[in-house]
Amino acid sequence: MVISLSQLVYAWPGQSPLLRIDALNLEAGQSLFVGGPSGSGKSSLLSLLSGVVLPTAGDCQVLGQSMAALSPVARDRLRADAMGIVFQQFNLLPYLSMMDNVLLPVKVSHRRHAQSCDRHGHPVAQARGLFERLGLDALPPSTPVHQLSVGQQQRVAVARAFMGSPALVIADEPTSALDDDNRDAFLELLLGLANAGSTSVVMVSHDRRLADRFDQQLWLVGPRPLAEKIPS
Repeated sequence: MVISLSQLVYAWPGQSPLLRIDALNLEAGQSLFVGGPSGSGKSSLLSLLSGVVLPTAGDCQVLGQSMAALSPVARDRLRADAMGIVFQQFNLLPYLSMMDNVLLPVKVSHRRHAQSCDRHGHPVAQARGLFERLGLDALPPSTPVHQLSVGQQQRVAVARAFMGSPALVIADEPTSALDDDNRDAFLELLLGLANAGSTSVVMVSHDRRLADRFDQQLWLVGPRPLAEKIPS
């Protein structure tokens, strides 16, 4: 099981619970869409899954590890070894090239470096394959990311998240800056990469039209009652 949540509650100190999720399970290779209005706890859920914050109550298990039972260093290592994250603002390093940005996960994680070598021969070979899959292969890999368009930067961020074949990719509003055609094409690529590598995906979005593309949907309502899980 990649994700297992049980009686999960999260609240900011001194405030009413923002998240209440009775149960949620996501298996290897499955995808989860997380929707809800602003302030409903979507980003907080991603922070819980990535171990940046801990539950107020209940259990949050990711890849068989209870986040509350891990030390901060162990949570950092789990995140580096087993999770790819597509940030809403991409968080690329502007002074590095496309290639150097994409290779960062395999430079900080021996596990992901080894997995990249085992499956692709060398991390550079995997990176080039991702560039081709994401339509970036016409650009020199040495191109500084600050010279790329927003859409190109977004695809570099996705390539970086999938480097080293992480078990889980978390994406925070990755389609928010795209028009309808580019949004659909991007989602096709994201889920296609996940399927090819048996990677689980959790994606947050305000766009309800995307939800049916995912194996499961989770709709958050914020501090009022609780989260509603809608099975696929």
